[in-house]
This record gives sequence, C-alpha cells and structure tokens, in this order.
Amino acid sequence: MPNRNSMFSIVVLLIASALAFSGCATRQYVKGEVGAVEPQISEVRNVQAQQAERIDAVDRRALEAGITADRAVAAAANAAEKAVAADRRASEADRRANTAQQTATSAMNRVDGFENEIANLDKYSVVDEKAVTFSFDSDFLSNEAVSRLDDIAGSLSNAKTGYLIELRGFTDSIGSEKYNFDLSERRAESVQRYLASKDIPLHRIVVAGFGKLNVGDREQNRKVSIRVLRSGSPVATATR
Repeated sequence: MPNRNSMFSIVVLLIASALAFSGCATRQYVKGEVGAVEPQISEVRNVQAQQAERIDAVDRRALEAGITADRAVAAAANAAEKAVAADRRASEADRRANTAQQTATSAMNRVDGFENEIANLDKYSVVDEKAVTFSFDSDFLSNEAVSRLDDIAGSLSNAKTGYLIELRGFTDSIGSEKYNFDLSERRAESVQRYLASKDIPLHRIVVAGFGKLNVGDREQNRKVSIRVLRSGSPVATATR
C-alpha cells in the first residue's frame, strides 16, 4: 500500500498537469481572439495615422497661410508708407515749384522795373550823398550808421518810382586784396539789408564792393558810400 507522501506527490503532479493544460488552452484562446480582431486593429491604426497626417497637413497649410498673410500685411503697410512718403515728396515738390514760380515772377517784375529805370539812367542825378563807417574788420552797423540810414529811408518813404540808391563799399589798406574786396562787399550788403528792412525795394538798390581805399584817415576808409539818385532832378550839394 503506497504511503501518504507518494499519494500526495501524485495528487500535486496531477493538479500541475491540469493547470498547465488549462493555461495552454487559455493562451491559445486569447491568441485566437486577438488574431481575429487584428485586422480591425490595424485598420483603426491606419485610419488614425491618415487622420494625423491630414491634421498635420492642415496645420502646415494654416501656418503657411498665416505666414503668407503676415507677409502680405507687412508688404501692404510698407507700400502704404512709401505711398505716403511719395505723396509728401510730391506735395513738397509742388510747394517748391510754386515758390520758385512766384519768386521768378517777382524777379521778372523787378527786372522789368529796373530795366525801365536803367533805360532812363542818363536822366538821374545825385540828390544826396552820405557815408556810414565801420569798425576794423567788421560789417556790423553802429547806432550812428543806423540813424543815418533811417534818415535816408525816411526821405524816400513816399517815393514809389524815379529813384535809385547806389552803395559802394570800401576798407582800409590792411589785409590782402581778396579779403578786403570781400569785406567791402559785405559792408555794402549789410547796408542794403537794412534799407530793405525799411521797405526800400531791392531792385532800387545797386551794390558794389571796391576793396581797399587809402585816402587820408584810415578809419574813414572803412565805409559804405551812399548816393541817392532821382530822375529829372538837378544835382544837389553832397552832404556827409
């Protein structure tokens, strides 16, 4: 009669064999079930992959469209800015052209008037002669010079035609010929600007620089000689 240990071992072996058989059957069953749905799983995966690709393509197109739109907006803004700048330049050019036309017209009117005066220059006579002096190496008008110019401008305040003012600039003998010539012109132009500020028309003022003068007192050579000429008038005694 077998002992208990032998019987127990046999029972355990039988149970293990049953479990092993059962496990193999379960795996085969599961494998069979999985194999049956594997095509559906693959199809779902393919569909998901295709959808993902389509989504990626849509995202790329949307991104590209956004970039293109941004570039278009930037290009439009740049074009608008250039158009505004071009319009400003055109407006400025028109303004300058109008100003130039007005200046040219005014200059032509002055030239016409001056030519009419020059045509009758032989009929002009000196009616007044004065001089204003300057400090060394200066074209600045002193208070005394301003007062004398005010007298000249006042005497012509009611005259519209029939007169000319001749300005001759001089310097002393110190310095080079060129420098003194330039300085004599600046002095005459300084007198011209002041008379123009007193409503004496520029086309009635003749300006010339004669450079250095070496006659008598050096300080008296730093001057602008002013002669007032009137048409049809006798020569008056010059005053200084």
